[in-house]
Amino acid sequence: MARGKNKRTYLVIGLGRFGSALAERLVESGAQVIAVDKVRARVEELSGKLQYVGQMDATDEGALVKIGAKMADIAVVCLGDRTEDSIMATAILKELGVPKIVARAAEDLHARVLKKVGAHRVVSPEAEMGRRVADLLENPWMNTFIEFGDENLLMGKIDAQPDMTGRTLQDLALPSKYGCTVALIERGATKLLPAAGIIIEAGDEIWIFGERKRLELFLDAIKTDYAEDNDLEES
Repeated sequence: MARGKNKRTYLVIGLGRFGSALAERLVESGAQVIAVDKVRARVEELSGKLQYVGQMDATDEGALVKIGAKMADIAVVCLGDRTEDSIMATAILKELGVPKIVARAAEDLHARVLKKVGAHRVVSPEAEMGRRVADLLENPWMNTFIEFGDENLLMGKIDAQPDMTGRTLQDLALPSKYGCTVALIERGATKLLPAAGIIIEAGDEIWIFGERKRLELFLDAIKTDYAEDNDLEES
């Protein structure tokens, strides 16, 4: 399978819950996906959902070449629980010249080794989810925010609070006071680009970008209450 101009080709290695969900989602988004696992039952389960899925040992360099690993734009190694296999597969993919390799790690030492052998990015879904749940429990407002670039930069949407309504963006002075930036204001079906003279109205939904600690200071200052409307159970 050759690299396409419009669609990226992904190689997904390991079809456990994480890998299979990843592969299916990528296919739904229109990407080309080559998915492999050495467990036949996993391959058979996805055979009707994925166009290119096969049984193979990802530590076999020849097998990786045969299934088209060199043609992948991005390879995702989802073998977090099989530490040695994931390290070896990552190293082989690096030698084969795959432009970007993402690998799943089971713990910190595993993550460090994966980076050493060639992973461009390492993810730890369990650890990341644990941090995310802790954040949501401690700061319910984060339910409407996503990490942007790294875990210290966030972007999300809040409802206009009473302390904000009737004031212009210039009056609020978010950049100078809190280091936060308004990216967009949604007023019903209308989307307003930020301008100094825009007056915040009740019912406005405001997209804000900034560092986590700065956002915490700002939201605390305007007394935002998300305890009921954005409960963790609804995330």
